[in-house]
Amino acid sequence: MNRKAVQILAGVLVLLVWGIWGAYGIPTARLEGLANVPNPFDSRQTQTYIVYSLAQDAHVDIHLFDLMGNPVRNWDLPAGVPGAQTGMNQVAWDGTDESGTKVTAGGYICQVLVAEDKGLVQGVHKIGVIH
Repeated sequence: MNRKAVQILAGVLVLLVWGIWGAYGIPTARLEGLANVPNPFDSRQTQTYIVYSLAQDAHVDIHLFDLMGNPVRNWDLPAGVPGAQTGMNQVAWDGTDESGTKVTAGGYICQVLVAEDKGLVQGVHKIGVIH
């Protein structure tokens, strides 16, 4: 095969894959820019903001886990409320668990799940807590 034929074949393959994704409902909405600011943060003095951008209003679940996989904190945000709206979103975390107790210094995993008509989009980010 010559170079031109390979380029055409690659283009057809890309179109085919996109067509299959659309036909079978693979999620198309975006969860972009997942981060937290500041990172790391000192929970005795400040809080951190989990920030991300959504392509559309969507139900958002945010789960924080310690490095052993134990749940620390959860947010359930229905579509359209602050944290689940089109554009930039932020959710403040003051470094406490579900009971309101300050967590220990260390690493934490932030999982953001965005529900859509066609499925879930997931983002994962590390958060550092210092004291």
